[in-house]
Amino acid sequence: CVNMKTNLLRQLGSSQVKKAFAILQKIEGLEKKLAGMIGENISFKAGVDISLGEKKKKSRGGKRNMSAAGRARIAAAQKKRWSAFRAEAKK
Repeated sequence: CVNMKTNLLRQLGSSQVKKAFAILQKIEGLEKKLAGMIGENISFKAGVDISLGEKKKKSRGGKRNMSAAGRARIAAAQKKRWSAFRAEAKK
């Protein structure tokens, strides 16, 4: 991704790079104004993502344990699906 950005900058002339930099500075200024108005962090990075301060969920990591009741509910639902499938197949 960095190489792609570097290649794009090499293809642009110096005046285009200056214009792009000026536009990015304007965007950052507008982001700050908007964040001040709504009270949340906003990030816009070259069309990649717009985030309204939403925190990413942390991954639990490690092994997940399922209760016996949860396993029983899943097993019952699967048995019900298979019985319906078999009943349909007999028709």
